[in-house]
Amino acid sequence: MNGSAFDGFKKSAWPMYLIAKARLNYEGWPLAIGGITLEDILLDEKFEFDGLSFTSLTLMLDYLSKSFRLNKEFLRRVLVIYGNDKAIKAVKFCRLLLNNSEYQRENAITDLIKSLR
Repeated sequence: MNGSAFDGFKKSAWPMYLIAKARLNYEGWPLAIGGITLEDILLDEKFEFDGLSFTSLTLMLDYLSKSFRLNKEFLRRVLVIYGNDKAIKAVKFCRLLLNNSEYQRENAITDLIKSLR
């Protein structure tokens, strides 16, 4: 970058970069309600699937339903039955019934509940 056309850019680009970097890396302060830090509450709620960690059940359901093209509500119901710690089993079960009707999914859930008892 040589010449007078870029002199102004050279003078302002680096400071602007430093300002943007500082804004992106700003940590802020911990949020608390009634003296309880929210980060402590949120750290307790983790959902894992195949090495990936999610901060909420909704995020995990969104990811799994899009990745495997599953019915989100059906997956949620199956996860409730299996438990959040067995998400892989829930996904495998839901993948067996990819394009089935609502009636067939209801029957599958009923059968799953019976088999786990």
